[in-house]
Amino acid sequence: MPRQIPIGPLHSFARHLWHGWQDLDALTRCLLVAGILMWAILLILCVAPAFGASQDSVAARGGAAFSSGLAEEPRGGGAPPSPLRYASTEIVQCRFRVTAYCPCAKCCGQFADGFTATGTRADHPLVAAPPCIPFGTRMHVPGYAGDEWVHVEDRGGAIQGARLDVLYPTHQEALRWGVRDLWVAVEVPTPEARP
Repeated sequence: MPRQIPIGPLHSFARHLWHGWQDLDALTRCLLVAGILMWAILLILCVAPAFGASQDSVAARGGAAFSSGLAEEPRGGGAPPSPLRYASTEIVQCRFRVTAYCPCAKCCGQFADGFTATGTRADHPLVAAPPCIPFGTRMHVPGYAGDEWVHVEDRGGAIQGARLDVLYPTHQEALRWGVRDLWVAVEVPTPEARP
């Protein structure tokens, strides 16, 4: 006879939670999942920087220069077709696992056509980011693109959560980058001041 495992309070709670989930209709389940995802995105983009490097420490490590809380304009690389524009922005620090890719078939598979998800040519420094980060968002990835600011112009199937991919022209350069856990400066919109 199989051994009976006593039902503790945690198991009981999990069982009630599962049965409650099954009783919900599809729309309510979708709304709950969307709410959980929204909070996860807010945690990654807004709360995580509070536990890490400040803007001053990024500049001290050789990062981009900060003036009045805004980063200087990028000098190199192409911009996406229509970069995001906001009344005001601020720079936040987020921790990402950063990998690299190139436009070859090994890295891009069936999408190895030399173009990004925004339709720009994959021939300049750019970032592939998860769907929660809009196209056109400016980022400073330490050690990439001569420490210039680059735009999010691509997506990737494996780029989910706190992951980024930086583009290199050749497969060897992408392999040399490897995998790095970095604090990345991200330019995000700020709420407009209301009178």
